[in-house]
Amino acid sequence: MFLEQDLNSFYASGLMQQVIVVGIPANDNRIYEYGTGSIKNTDGWGANAQAYLNFVLKEVIPLVNSKYRTLTGPENTAYVGWSLGGLTSFYTAWTHPEVFGTAGAISGSFWWEQILTIYRNCSPPGLPRSWFAKAPPIPSCVSGFRLAPTK
Repeated sequence: MFLEQDLNSFYASGLMQQVIVVGIPANDNRIYEYGTGSIKNTDGWGANAQAYLNFVLKEVIPLVNSKYRTLTGPENTAYVGWSLGGLTSFYTAWTHPEVFGTAGAISGSFWWEQILTIYRNCSPPGLPRSWFAKAPPIPSCVSGFRLAPTK
């Protein structure tokens, strides 16, 4: 709600450089579009998550890069989401570290079974620098994570 105001404050104070923010509106199908790729949960949620992930990777990012003067590569690309969107951003960045160097999972839905399995097995396919506003304990084998301070 206050993203533009907060960003302008950060820019003015020199806390961060200017960024391009792309918002993808959620709809009533979000429980099917957000998730862990091609693996849906036991309730059928996330059934279209792989299609959504492909949409972000193959349509949204190329469109933004073609229309705006962007800095590309994982060191300049982040994916941030809230709740199920946080789960999706974390999973997408984790499985595509060649695209996303940072993932923001704000109050991410880490109760999702497949993420719990990844944590238990501790076998990430890739590892972006990630931050969380709230998160479960991170396994010791997953290094390189930065936790954002919570207020």
